[in-house]
Amino acid sequence: MERGRADFQWVDIATRFPATLVKDIAPEKLQDGQTPDAYGMGIDKQGVLYRLGYTNIGERSSTWVVVGTPLNPPASGLTWKYQFNRLWGYATNGNKLYYGAPGNVSNYFVQDMGSLQIDAEDGNITGVYPFGGNLGIAKASNLYVVPNADNTSGGFSADMVAEQGAGSEANMVGMGDVLFIANANGVWGTSGQDLQELTRPIRENLGTVSGGSIDALNADFERGRIIGSSSSATVFVIEPGGEGGASIFAYDGSEFRFTTRSLMGPTGGPVVVDKISLSYEYTGGQIDVSWQVKINDTWKAVERVRRGSDTERGRIELATNNVLACRRWAMRLTDIPSGFYIHRIQARVKMEGVLGYATE
Repeated sequence: MERGRADFQWVDIATRFPATLVKDIAPEKLQDGQTPDAYGMGIDKQGVLYRLGYTNIGERSSTWVVVGTPLNPPASGLTWKYQFNRLWGYATNGNKLYYGAPGNVSNYFVQDMGSLQIDAEDGNITGVYPFGGNLGIAKASNLYVVPNADNTSGGFSADMVAEQGAGSEANMVGMGDVLFIANANGVWGTSGQDLQELTRPIRENLGTVSGGSIDALNADFERGRIIGSSSSATVFVIEPGGEGGASIFAYDGSEFRFTTRSLMGPTGGPVVVDKISLSYEYTGGQIDVSWQVKINDTWKAVERVRRGSDTERGRIELATNNVLACRRWAMRLTDIPSGFYIHRIQARVKMEGVLGYATE
């Protein structure tokens, strides 16, 4: 390398998998483990990128189920459920939640006032769902919580905790001591007091990760995941907790795509990339990979390589046809074989320095 001139060097662009969706930050500012656009990634194996649809659409509470109308109901047309050793009744064309005396499922007996008026604002109840020892009550634009609904002494109250609601009970699910709801503004969680916006990293670019794209919000209780589905197909998976409050993953049938964060020189100088490398684990024989590169704001045509593999672990270099100087560069994988596990993605870069990337 001539003195004072940059030469090509290999740079890590993705090593932490599975990567969570983060769309509301400039792609060149993202951290390893974040992606501005991806779907169809497997998420059960940590530390590798691979394609796998998510077929588990989750479950709902096995105890929050409809029971028969009791004798002596306080009103007609109510949906009745039995939880916390008492009856709960409500209608989606009203704003009152009824509750019976403990220990009675076939007969309605009044305890205290026997009902709660959910009328801090206009609008009907759209759904009710238990979480922990509490009940969540949704309207289209607001969320209420009945704390300590498992208290046999009664004395209940309904507190409005957020100006975010759910369009139906299907878009509510409880997991542990947290209630989750999905609406057109994203996915939210509450323990009965504060409301957490799980989809904050993609707030301005929700895509299909919202209540408007699903017909059910369920839970994978074993893995601690929230699953949005439509017509029994997974649309998104959210893992609450971790950095940023939640990890977000999208799905589109059997389709796959993974986009890297963007490369940009720290001084805004030109960037040139001539090769991409994938460190992989694979036992399926021929490797067939398709990808695209992004030059500034333009995605170039799909490129493809097919190559035999005689080793379980290896490294493949992808020579791009688009070796162009630019201010920002990124790439995305659009197709990889099933069972092809990627441990590391690198780019061979020429520039004066690399913003936020490790080099070797």
